[in-house]
Amino acid sequence: MPQVALLKLNGVIPGTVSSSKRPVLYCTPADVGSVLNTSFTDSTSPTFSLVTDMIARQDSWIDEVSGHNWLVNQSTEEQYDAIGSGSRAGTILLRKRPILSVQKVEYWDGGAKAWIPGMQGFPEETVNAPLVGPSSSPRQADAFYVYPVEGKIVWSKLRFDNRLRYRVSYTWGYVTVPEFVRDLSATLAAREIVLYWAGQYAVAEEISKWKDRVDEKIRRLVFQAARRQPLAAYT
Repeated sequence: MPQVALLKLNGVIPGTVSSSKRPVLYCTPADVGSVLNTSFTDSTSPTFSLVTDMIARQDSWIDEVSGHNWLVNQSTEEQYDAIGSGSRAGTILLRKRPILSVQKVEYWDGGAKAWIPGMQGFPEETVNAPLVGPSSSPRQADAFYVYPVEGKIVWSKLRFDNRLRYRVSYTWGYVTVPEFVRDLSATLAAREIVLYWAGQYAVAEEISKWKDRVDEKIRRLVFQAARRQPLAAYT
């Protein structure tokens, strides 16, 4: 894993992202305080706000070295090209994983000039289901299957072959941030604090030994994050 070799544990961990630009932080200032046996407020040094920004920087770095983000409950709507032949006929490969839930899958009807919703399930389940589409041209819904582990959707019968013909609304991410990612985020931020506010945060052992122990923990957690495959959490 070449990214791990880039880990510069003798300086600030790379990253300049503000906490306001991240939808989810992997840990809280309270988690960082637990590592250092302290707490942060608006009057401490560093302040609560500064620790929060530190966490955001570390989290962006975690995303970079793991090649994967660990966000929670992110909703998105995306369009996809339709492939009508070959091994991927009728298949939509979702861009983001793991998949928590799929809210809606639609196809574009050029004649009706409308997005037509499909129905998740087997084709026979659509027979007595309510009709879909505009009132001028209602029709039976087309069935589709969801494969959450693979992050894909397959239409039962539709085989369009056009650009941006499908549209999917779904929720991706994790139910909660994985504990080892939370631990890594808090440990990285705590390390930065000890290095740059060393006179204010005494640790229970010699600083060099504490640093070596924390660096080894960071390497172990980084390796775990980098080799972790995205797992679906479909409900």
